[in-house]
Amino acid sequence: MIDLKPFQSHFYQMLRFALPAISEHLGGLQEVPFLEAYQEELSSVGSTRVPYSQPIERLKDSLNLTEEELALLLLIGSVEEDVRFSALFEGLGGHPHPTVGLLEQWWQDYTLEPPRHLLERWIKLGVLRAVHQEGTRLQRSVCVQPELWEILRGNSGHLELYMPPAQLPALADLFLPEGFQVPPLKDLLVGGVRHSGRKTLLKALARHHQKGILTTHLTEGFHENAVLALVLDAVPLVVLPASPEPMVLPELPLDIPVFATCSVHQVVHTRAYRMALQTPGPAERKRIWKTATGREPETLHRRLPVGNLIRLGRGESLAVQALHPSVNRLPACGSYQDLALPEHVLQDLKLLETRCRFRERLGQHLPEVLTPPVGVKALFSGPSGTGKTLTARVLAGVLDMPLFRVDLSKVVSKFIGETEKNLDEVFEQAESQDVILLLDEGDALLTQRTAVGNANDRYANLETNYLLQRLEHYEGILLITTNASDRIDAAFQRRMDLTIDFPAPRAAERARIWTLHLPAAHALARDEIEHVAETCDLTGGQIRNVVLQATLLSLQDERPLAFRHLQVALRREYRKLGIHPPTGEP
Repeated sequence: MIDLKPFQSHFYQMLRFALPAISEHLGGLQEVPFLEAYQEELSSVGSTRVPYSQPIERLKDSLNLTEEELALLLLIGSVEEDVRFSALFEGLGGHPHPTVGLLEQWWQDYTLEPPRHLLERWIKLGVLRAVHQEGTRLQRSVCVQPELWEILRGNSGHLELYMPPAQLPALADLFLPEGFQVPPLKDLLVGGVRHSGRKTLLKALARHHQKGILTTHLTEGFHENAVLALVLDAVPLVVLPASPEPMVLPELPLDIPVFATCSVHQVVHTRAYRMALQTPGPAERKRIWKTATGREPETLHRRLPVGNLIRLGRGESLAVQALHPSVNRLPACGSYQDLALPEHVLQDLKLLETRCRFRERLGQHLPEVLTPPVGVKALFSGPSGTGKTLTARVLAGVLDMPLFRVDLSKVVSKFIGETEKNLDEVFEQAESQDVILLLDEGDALLTQRTAVGNANDRYANLETNYLLQRLEHYEGILLITTNASDRIDAAFQRRMDLTIDFPAPRAAERARIWTLHLPAAHALARDEIEHVAETCDLTGGQIRNVVLQATLLSLQDERPLAFRHLQVALRREYRKLGIHPPTGEP
């Protein structure tokens, strides 16, 4: 006989109901020796009742099961305890699991309602699964959800996503917002940026209410996992994925509460109690840093959520974490002295720097109706090669913040909704790490909306509308470059905090660009540099290409870079442009 301890007594209680019904159906148990053996063993163990285990008791109470209905449930799961039941069911119903019709015949005298109605309700609740759905309703077979059966047997160790209360964090150990009040145990939705401590808070709240946590997903098995949480005395925890479309957090039956997290910008239809974890301000960041590390912070200018702030305090480098496959880091470099820009452009750039530095404090000095968002959006407009990307790198260096460039070719997708999903992933990660995001050649995404002539137009407009809404609430620093500002939708331009125009450089600015790019040991005279700057109408990017070519030629000659090297490189650059180079020497 199989050892069924501690589940054995409950299994035998089921057999006390099942064996008479089976015997009546078969005309005796003589043809089923293993059932005869069970019958004899039941006689020897007596009829002493043993209290149900906690998981079984919770299931029985929550589903309001009678003893007979609980026995029916255990009979369905008997195939998991003794394979001979599988052979019995297959011989009688043609399938290793019991059919609805077979259970209807055996149990119709034990329940107030037809057993098939019970089975249908249990399937909807996630207690049972329909494993063979061919034929009529009575010919379909059912089984107990395997994970649930293991828990009913007293085994929850196989559930990797389950955490009992003792393993959960305590509220007293968390950095909670000032004035935080513990909500009652009911459906709860917590919003915030990534690494803001949303899941940690929900786990601590579960522990406060003496509950465990079972992490799950909004999939077809969501209700099944909710039943698992019920018998484990736990709360289901759902991480809602980012989506440009509104999401629905379903209410669970049997008064099972559900905890969920979502992006601070995600629209969720739910009756759940809502909380939002805000990114801490400067004073709060200082308090958290000092409490977590025991040190006074040197600088906390980056607007980081609690989780990333603590990681930074441990010495972990947040900037090297991968934001998204479409994003790569650009090194910050230099200072304003390394830019050859007109004075009015430099003044605009310094104003942008100030806007970034005081983005958290600005609202304190303005009426509430004028309070600007924490995020900063700027548009760099001008021809290719005028220094827009270089300026972004210099600004990142001045602000001492990481800079990441988005590769739009890896963001834009032909599949409906994928572009918005990719963008949201990028924005979410950038906000949580408070990095500067560079959307290079952003006019590809920020194009003007068109009249809807076909489905492609409609979906393109949907992408534009989504991006408009996302930019409105973006809490990081976003720089967008374009060489076709006339193609950008006017609604995007209105959402920019600052638009900086980068004109093609004039002769004096070109001379400075030449000086900044040339190697220190060059052999060019000052009048030669000024002559090239005056006669060659090139952008900063083109000048950089010429200097690289000329430097290679000088290395090939094993001599300092001279005017002849420059002339050869200039001819190559103009040939690439498809125009004749200016001639003559200074």
